Amino acid sequence: MFLDKIKPLVNAHSVISFDIFDTLLIRPYVRPADLFLHLEKLQKQPGWAKHRRQAEDAARRKYAQYEDITLDEIYEELSAADSALKAEEMALERQTLQPNPEIQQVFNYAKQQGKRIIIVSDMYLPEDFLTQVLQEKGFTGFEKLYVSNAVRKLKGTGALYRHVAQELKVAPADFLHIGDNFKSDVRRAKEAGWSAVWYPGVAHQYWAAHPREARFFKQNPCYEASVSLGVLIWAWQKARMQKELENPYFYRLGYAVGGPVAYGFARWIEQRALNNHTPNLFFAARDGYTLQRVFDTFQNKNLHTAYIYALRFINRICRLDYYKGALDQTSAVLKHFTQVSPELKKAVGVIPSTAAECQALIQKYMPQILPLAQQEFANYQAYLKKYQKFDGKVGIVDSVTFSFSAQKLIESVFGKEQVKGYYWSVIPSQESESYGFDSFLPPTLGIETSSVYTHRWDFMEFLFTAPEPPVKNILPDGTAVYAPQVPEEEQKRIKAYRVLSDGMLAFAQDCAQIFGGRDIFVSKGHFAVAWVNSFLSYPTAEDKQEMAAIRHASDTNHSEYLPLLSYRPPAAEFWKNPKKYLRFIKRSHWKTPLQAFLVSVLSPVAATHTPGNFTLYFLPRAQRCYGKLSLRVGRRVLAVAVGRKGE
Repeated sequence: MFLDKIKPLVNAHSVISFDIFDTLLIRPYVRPADLFLHLEKLQKQPGWAKHRRQAEDAARRKYAQYEDITLDEIYEELSAADSALKAEEMALERQTLQPNPEIQQVFNYAKQQGKRIIIVSDMYLPEDFLTQVLQEKGFTGFEKLYVSNAVRKLKGTGALYRHVAQELKVAPADFLHIGDNFKSDVRRAKEAGWSAVWYPGVAHQYWAAHPREARFFKQNPCYEASVSLGVLIWAWQKARMQKELENPYFYRLGYAVGGPVAYGFARWIEQRALNNHTPNLFFAARDGYTLQRVFDTFQNKNLHTAYIYALRFINRICRLDYYKGALDQTSAVLKHFTQVSPELKKAVGVIPSTAAECQALIQKYMPQILPLAQQEFANYQAYLKKYQKFDGKVGIVDSVTFSFSAQKLIESVFGKEQVKGYYWSVIPSQESESYGFDSFLPPTLGIETSSVYTHRWDFMEFLFTAPEPPVKNILPDGTAVYAPQVPEEEQKRIKAYRVLSDGMLAFAQDCAQIFGGRDIFVSKGHFAVAWVNSFLSYPTAEDKQEMAAIRHASDTNHSEYLPLLSYRPPAAEFWKNPKKYLRFIKRSHWKTPLQAFLVSVLSPVAATHTPGNFTLYFLPRAQRCYGKLSLRVGRRVLAVAVGRKGE
């Protein structure tokens, strides 16, 4: 701990000096100047951040006789419209600056030892404003704040240190200064005769402990990454200092990976719902469970949310909308109505074993089935309408759709013109053109398109699910009906997901606390996909170990559960059931070197074909694509690739 390291130095000096930014206080942006971009977005003034930076440069040239400038002098260089945001800039600084608990320990220790405490900072913000912010954030009892713009001297030149020593009439050797900038906080302080300790900034410490996130920000130095990682860095530092048991893995996974994604998606839904005048938002089970929890942290009084069941099965029994050639669907419809009506059960007898026979019985007994279906629809209609708080349109929120079964069901209750769908993406079809919807990412045919569905959509389905088993039906009062037996794999998933969902919710709650309920504007779909893909591409040893316990159902009947991301069975598993082992490692995203070799050898060639495009893949199950060569022949594109298919 930094406190243990610095105690002897604090004890040996009479005056303890602290830097402010990235030492006493932490900004929730990796790049501090991104506060200007955030304010630009909040105030809807495009270009303001650029003008603000240019104004600071102009003010420094104009007042070059001084070592530092004031905030007022910066705003003198802005137009009347731009300069109107000075109060908002200060309000956002005041709201978002967070106390650094690690340095707060040192600050409090120095107070307990009766040391004189001063604060020395190079900053353009007013002295009285910074004093108030420090006191509000828990730093009270310091003797004086020395800020460069007030005395026109900088730490960076060493002049501010000499000014402080002269004013306090204290020998330089009696000062100990603590700060994060090695040049201005350590080198210049020592040149002035002070003792100084370099405090590695919290972001610096975080990068060292999280190389994946450091790599991501280096490759994606965008505003969305800056503010998302700013929140993660603050939360990591806070958790590190609490001296409690470390949060469970799935909580941390939910917070760090799912948190920014769910927050951004939910904010996009909020904005679209407002723009489309859709005041009632129905979050479809199970994908909408955590999304609704996150959405409700926004506390938007103009929108009402509900978590509802809009199952394909309900469509079948309420609207008799099912595929006549599918045995699982025809038999399910027949089985349901024979369970509802003893007379029908007696007449039907044993449920047939072919779709054609089941459909023939449905048609034969349609006079008895139709009123039962109408009653089911009336029950469902009453169930949905009790969640409609506002007059007007209804929005249905789901992850991905092809057949629009949930939206179709909602439309049957409220009318087609009154329903709008909000989706992560849509797999387009002829039918999709007849529905009103918006998608977070562009409608895309290929589920393997990693720029929309990430490297592993199954993992996204894990992020957007619910801590409940698959729902078979709902009762007239809306109570979910589950299968009587829940497989062990499903129980493990539910247990892990409860914790993961809480982590995702905590990220949204922390954003509300840090930013005072303001949107943080991370609602760009490409950022969300890149963020998840970074996790999928660069797993830690802990990721591989913990995720090996999570399986997901490979079919709608939940007859088999396959590895979600990694498969790490005992070595004997291969010899016990080699076919199962090979099938499981093929579906595993994170393979060991041996597993990757086996899969590549057993699947040496594959091809994809779409109108106008043909691609031949060698080693299509490799971990990544190693290269691709394309040739246009007339209107067709022929390609040969080595490595992962679809990349």
